Amino acid sequence: MSKKATTGARELEAAKRTVARAHHELVLYIAGSTPQSMAALSTIVALCKERLLGRYTLRVVDVYVDPKQARRDDVIVVPTLLKKRPLPQRRLVGDLSDRTQLLRGLGLSPSAKDDEKEAL
Repeated sequence: MSKKATTGARELEAAKRTVARAHHELVLYIAGSTPQSMAALSTIVALCKERLLGRYTLRVVDVYVDPKQARRDDVIVVPTLLKKRPLPQRRLVGDLSDRTQLLRGLGLSPSAKDDEKEAL
């Protein structure tokens, strides 16, 4: 491997560690207490407690209670998870039960343990 490729790989790994330690600002849009909304909330809370270890802020917005906030953030489908920080911002829409996709969407690398859970 060339010196330039090795340096690039090290920089990428350093960037991943920085994102993993950063404070995450998340907004979850749901529609009332539907089963899909409650499942999304449960999955996000569990993932945050396991992987972000207190380095997150999660705000839950019910579009029935605060439709103006949903319009401000251009949310037209629920559940929707907005990752506002760290940058880049991301928008995850629909079924949020796939932990691997959710982790990638949050900029976190899935661990082997998460892959095992998905296989079950």
